[in-house]
Amino acid sequence: MGGNFCGSKIRKRSKSPPHPLNTNLLPEPLAIYSDSRYFKPRQQSYYNHLLLEEAPLLEISSPDKWETAEIIGSGSFGRVLFGRDLTTNELLAIKEIPLIGLTNFPAISEEVQILSELQHPNIVRYLGSKTTSECLLIFMEYVSGGTIRSLLIKHNSFSESLIRVYTYQVLKGLEYLHYHNIVHRDIKGTNILVTKEGNCKLADFGSAKKILGLEMTSSVTGTINWMAPEVINETGHGRYADIWSIGCLVVEMATGKPPWSNFKNHLDIIIEVCQTDKYPFLPENFSDDARSFVSLCFKRLPWNRPNVGELLQHPFVSQLEAPEMFRTDSTKFLSDNPNK
Repeated sequence: MGGNFCGSKIRKRSKSPPHPLNTNLLPEPLAIYSDSRYFKPRQQSYYNHLLLEEAPLLEISSPDKWETAEIIGSGSFGRVLFGRDLTTNELLAIKEIPLIGLTNFPAISEEVQILSELQHPNIVRYLGSKTTSECLLIFMEYVSGGTIRSLLIKHNSFSESLIRVYTYQVLKGLEYLHYHNIVHRDIKGTNILVTKEGNCKLADFGSAKKILGLEMTSSVTGTINWMAPEVINETGHGRYADIWSIGCLVVEMATGKPPWSNFKNHLDIIIEVCQTDKYPFLPENFSDDARSFVSLCFKRLPWNRPNVGELLQHPFVSQLEAPEMFRTDSTKFLSDNPNK
């Protein structure tokens, strides 16, 4: 018999050893950018290798027995519970969606389908789903370090050195998504989980969509402060809308606030984003590389923005030393690198 369902008693939290980090399944970036100051062209054989390589997915088996503890998140969809697989002892984040009154089941079904196809160390791991008479339950790995947003609330803002590490990791997860024709469409600090070891994982695929080739989608989704102009204008958008959101994320981490937070209402933000070429500036102590990186993300016309592979070649993230790419002690790194 399964665990607790909607409205059931919540049990006390249990402990479990952390699971190992998955190996990286995707090679280096697939891209050439025309500005040779920042990007180096690669051999055509490299691209052929990448296009022919398909990452295998691990077998997914939904938990048979589980228990739940406290609520760790909530939203318009329902709530997220902390839980534990009673068979494997693995910690879980269980997204609980009530079926009564549910009107957007096709979108939730697409979210589950997308999650089931993903396997990457910088994307939250899907562990299966079950439907009961009352709820749809989506089982995900539990990530203990919180979100980038929650870390910003605690630390106010991040140093440039930490932002470079987190941005690199988010880009690696996004590279994997785009390579598999998936756009996230809601990249922001709240939707990026951080392990206690300091590894970032893209999460919340409720707005994600699978597209084919150069296909674009016109549905408006996401959060206004992180939306690209083409999303707001409903002119059709694809992978490059995620690139705009990456720029917004860097600004969020650098300032501790959502981009365009100085505007009083959404209409003012829309006018600024869609009718001007202005974008939020980074603090004065940030490097020219950081400013260059952000300026590329904030090109108003989507086709003028680099793709994710090209951004990974930018010196803002490409010049990290190997040990920095995946920190082993995120808490120490935060405390040692205050952004003054």
